[in-house]
Amino acid sequence: MIEELVPITVYTMNLRMYPTKEQQKIIDGNIRALEKACNKTVYDMFTYKTNTTEKPDSENKENFVHFPDITSMKKKEHLNYLRNLYPELNNVPARALSNAKMSVFNDLSKRLAAQVSDKNKNKAINGNGAMRPVEKSKPVYYNKKHPKRSYKYQEIMSKIKLTDNPNVMKFNLAKVGIIKTRGLKGYSELLRFGENGEYNFYDFIDNKLFLNEKGQAKQIFTTVKKDNCGDYFLQLCLSGIKMFKVIKREEKRKQVGIDVGVGSLMTLSNGEKYDNPRFKNGKDNSIKKHRIALYKKLSREYGFANEKFRNDYKEKKNKENIFLKPSKKYLETQNKISKLERKVARKRKHHMENMVLDIVRKYDYIAIETLSVKSMYT
Repeated sequence: MIEELVPITVYTMNLRMYPTKEQQKIIDGNIRALEKACNKTVYDMFTYKTNTTEKPDSENKENFVHFPDITSMKKKEHLNYLRNLYPELNNVPARALSNAKMSVFNDLSKRLAAQVSDKNKNKAINGNGAMRPVEKSKPVYYNKKHPKRSYKYQEIMSKIKLTDNPNVMKFNLAKVGIIKTRGLKGYSELLRFGENGEYNFYDFIDNKLFLNEKGQAKQIFTTVKKDNCGDYFLQLCLSGIKMFKVIKREEKRKQVGIDVGVGSLMTLSNGEKYDNPRFKNGKDNSIKKHRIALYKKLSREYGFANEKFRNDYKEKKNKENIFLKPSKKYLETQNKISKLERKVARKRKHHMENMVLDIVRKYDYIAIETLSVKSMYT
């Protein structure tokens, strides 16, 4: 194996955050406030055609259709209207609403564009919003089944604070405060900075190499995320910096062809196979048994998986307009199921990444077969 430095333009660091209870409330409040703002914007857009651009209908020129105007959603007039409705939006970083690339309304544009018919190959988004008009779209609301779990904004690199522990970093999150994060060590081993890659991440921050000639800190894209297990993550996207990535590879790489399958994930042209470990059920069906036991326990607890709770929920909602909440044990069991599925997903992802990395290190030219099974039966 030899090591070489490869220049890269963009790189994202994913770190685990450990906020205090007060900081968790602030982050959860920010996510909830942005969810309300987005849902209200969607409702007004589909009901009153606000923040839309009127254009002639291509199918019937006598009628007019309305396209979402994402630019107008980011203007002060609309944002002040939302802040008056939801005062909690004042605690959200301003750039999470008004930034050209990171605004919450940019996600709305993508979600609407995803509704474009499969027959239309042009699924791109124009500057004013989704290509599909409001009259031919469905409202895309955040709800309990599909809640909003993150928000994005721009921050400066001077908010990064290193500690004595090489794996721990502190970050001064806007409107939240200084938060402890873990997972830095692996990125420091991979990334190099400077004209020739002479600095690692610690040297880059300690020497303040992120400052420009005017003494201003470089901006980075920041994403604050909460997963379905209740854990918090911080994603820092570095760009516009002279960066290199350390790549390990074989000194002499060859050519190879790959056939993707089900029994074995990949079969190489030289006969080498990569097996499919079947992480979902685990060895000897241990994970499957654990999953079944958790779901049985969930059905016995007082929650939506329990028939008695569902009947009580409907009765209270219809008669007294009271919304029952699941018990603590139900939520604890639900969280255990989420953590089990996350563990399985991480194992699968780790296996796939190592498998791909092994092939890239060994071979220089890779050919992959694209087989259309549907065409074989016609």
